[in-house]
Amino acid sequence: MAPSEIKPSQLADAVLSSVLDGSYPDSDDVAGAVLEASALPEIVASLQKARESLYDEVRTASRENGPEVDSWISQARRLHKDIESSKTKADEIIQLVEQEKRLDLELEDSTMQARLLVSEIKFSEALTDILSKLQLIDLTLSQVEHLLDTGELCQAIEILDDVRAALEKLPASDGTIVISLMKEKAKGLRSMLVDKIEDCWKCLLKVNPRKSEISVYRDAAGSGPSTENVIEALKKLDLLNGKIDHLHHQIDTLLVAPRLDLLKGSVPTFSVEGNTLRISGNTNDLNAARMFKDLRQMITFFNRNLPSGITPMFSRTFIPNLTTRLISSSLSSSVPSSLDDLPKFEALLKETRDFESFLHQISWANETELREWTERAPKVWLSKRKETSLDKARQILSHGASAVKVVERAETQKVKVISSTERRKSLGAPMEDVWNNDSGWGDRDTSADTAATAKSLQIDIDDDDASCWGLDEDIDIEDEEQEGDEKPSVPADALTDEDGLDNLDWGEWGEDDPGIEAQESIIASDIGSTKNPTEYQPAKRPPSSHSKDITLRESYAITSIPDAIMDIIVQVVDEAKRLSAMPPSPITPAASGMLSIPSLILAAYRALAPISYSTNISSNMHVYNDCVRIAEQLQSLEVTAELTRPNNSWDTDANLIQSFGKRHYAKEINLQRTILRDSLDGAQGFVGCTNFPRSVDCQTAISSVVARIKEIHMSWSQVLSPSVLFQSIGLLLNTAVTKLINDIEDIPDIPAADSEKICAFFEEIAALESLFPDAPGGAGVSTTGFHCKNWLKFRFLQQILDSRIADILYMFREGHLEGFETEELVDLVKALFADNDNRRKCIDEIRSGEH
Repeated sequence: MAPSEIKPSQLADAVLSSVLDGSYPDSDDVAGAVLEASALPEIVASLQKARESLYDEVRTASRENGPEVDSWISQARRLHKDIESSKTKADEIIQLVEQEKRLDLELEDSTMQARLLVSEIKFSEALTDILSKLQLIDLTLSQVEHLLDTGELCQAIEILDDVRAALEKLPASDGTIVISLMKEKAKGLRSMLVDKIEDCWKCLLKVNPRKSEISVYRDAAGSGPSTENVIEALKKLDLLNGKIDHLHHQIDTLLVAPRLDLLKGSVPTFSVEGNTLRISGNTNDLNAARMFKDLRQMITFFNRNLPSGITPMFSRTFIPNLTTRLISSSLSSSVPSSLDDLPKFEALLKETRDFESFLHQISWANETELREWTERAPKVWLSKRKETSLDKARQILSHGASAVKVVERAETQKVKVISSTERRKSLGAPMEDVWNNDSGWGDRDTSADTAATAKSLQIDIDDDDASCWGLDEDIDIEDEEQEGDEKPSVPADALTDEDGLDNLDWGEWGEDDPGIEAQESIIASDIGSTKNPTEYQPAKRPPSSHSKDITLRESYAITSIPDAIMDIIVQVVDEAKRLSAMPPSPITPAASGMLSIPSLILAAYRALAPISYSTNISSNMHVYNDCVRIAEQLQSLEVTAELTRPNNSWDTDANLIQSFGKRHYAKEINLQRTILRDSLDGAQGFVGCTNFPRSVDCQTAISSVVARIKEIHMSWSQVLSPSVLFQSIGLLLNTAVTKLINDIEDIPDIPAADSEKICAFFEEIAALESLFPDAPGGAGVSTTGFHCKNWLKFRFLQQILDSRIADILYMFREGHLEGFETEELVDLVKALFADNDNRRKCIDEIRSGEH
């Protein structure tokens, strides 16, 4: 149906259904129809008709339910009345609550007013009580002022203590002005009381430092308080101990200290006039009797004049301090340091005991410190003796080594003397014969006579044992042994401590020794000896010999120190002998203890020696010689059998001082060795020694070594004995030649020019042979090889550098090169000669003929 054909009635029905039920038209044509104005009257009429119908239904329902509605209306009215009544009652309740609150506020205000009244009443009562107490306290303080005026010091103190306690008990005492003022008044009165007591004390005890006097009055002048009252007042104020200490300090400063000071050479004297003790003059009498007499006079004065209330307290302070001063100062300084003053010491002990008995009699002391000190008399005297001896030693060492003198040492020894024929055979040959002799490099089996002689002279160059040094001492002369597989040979300079020190005995080559010819065989047998004692050598027939006593004499220089030190030691030992032989005395037990003083003196010497000698090239050698001198004189001391010294010997002290000297000797030797090595290190192994600038370095190194050894020889020759001098120079020369040997052997290739230059260098070193004397007997044999272990090896190395292969083989076949190991010779041949048949044959022969 087309929309234009929809009837107005259909549209009205659709609108009515929508209003009543909310439904939507079922027909799409109705839903989609155009609402025209012509249809509206019918739609409105339909809606009005429906409304009228609805009104009719409501009226009908109302008429049917009318009675029930009236009942509901009446109930609603009654409910309204009840609500209004409740509102009225609620308003009344609110009014009552508000009235109750007003009453509560009024009650609280009344309560607070009542409490305030109660507190005001209590405050008034408390204030009345405090004012009453303050009034009483004020009256009491006025009473204190009266007591001060009348001199009742103790009662015034007690009342002030009560006032202070009462003021402290008052409530709010810190914040109340009146109470604070009252406290200030009480404090002021207490200060007045203390000042009055101070004035009374000063009146009782008057110390006048200007006049050096002290006056003691038992009663104050005028109507002042009594002495007992003043002392009791000081006790109550806790001031008495301080006053006693101050009095003691004044007495000690004014009287005691000047009297006990004996160092000034004069001491004051005392005089007593009534109740006054004063210093009346001075005296030079410093003996113990006069000192104890003055102390008795002083103590007696105080015991008689000081109030009895302070005497015990003063004595308990005065006597301990006095005793300490006596023991630590006066008595100690009065102890004599010599046996010649022994009677004075005995008198000092007696006076000390009597003085302590006097103190016990007047009840000023109960201790026995002074008696105990007298019982320690041996220790006291021994301590004084030690102190004096050590002070003398210190003074000697503080002055240094001011003077040098030459002393001689002589010793008789038994040696085996070889016949003149054998001696001429061994020493009459030229030097090259000695070198070529079987007893040269290969001689490890020295004859018994020669060994005995060397042992008697304590010369054992080939012995590595360092026991002579004293293994407990940290002594070390550097061992120059070469370690490693590249050179398995015997070390060129296996120099041990014993080489440096055990050989320091004297007399080997003394020119003034009448029996020195007996030792001539030592050179031929010991020159060039090595350290391989086990290698086989053909047996040699010992020369005919016999024993002979010879006296060895040698001179060396010492400073003024050792004899001065030994003078002190000898004096101590002599006093120990005298003391042990004297009749029993208080210090007799100190005799054995005196023998410990030399050890202390020597310990002081060892401690101060490093700063007592001048610092130069010879200072350590002066120390060594001084130690030798002291050790010699120690061993010559004699001690009586009664003295308790182990074995009555000085071996321990002598060994210690010898070890000390050897340490300084070793220190100097090692220092010079280091300098020589450093100089040779400048040549850098002598490789390319003909090339500039290496040639200059090598020449400088050699010249430095030669100059250094000559300088050392010149300085030490004025200090050391000849034997020690040659041994020392030999050690240094051995260091240089060993360094040269090792450096040359380390060169892999030595050209002919370098070889010639090295030989020239060796010749400069060889000139140092003039520093050593020739062997006795007039054979012209130098002792350089005796003192310098590797000297012959050095000279043979020089010949090898300047020789042909044939010459080297000749020396090898003759046994002159036994000082070299096989590989050493092989390396030298390889370095010196080019590779050819002759070199190979030479090397083969050297290896096949190992020695």
